[in-house]
Amino acid sequence: MDTLVEACVAAAFTAKNLDYPDLAYLAATRVEAHSVGHGVDVAGAGRG
Repeated sequence: MDTLVEACVAAAFTAKNLDYPDLAYLAATRVEAHSVGHGVDVAGAGRG
C-alpha cells in the first residue's frame, strides 16, 4: 500500500513539473482514493 501511494505521489509531482496538470490531478486523485482510511497525508499532491 505505501509503495502504491509513494508511486502515485511521485507521478503527481512529476506530471506537475512537466506541466501536465491533468495527469497530475489524475495521479493525485488515485493517491487520495487509495489512502483514505490508511492515515496517509496526501494534502496538495499534484495540485496548484
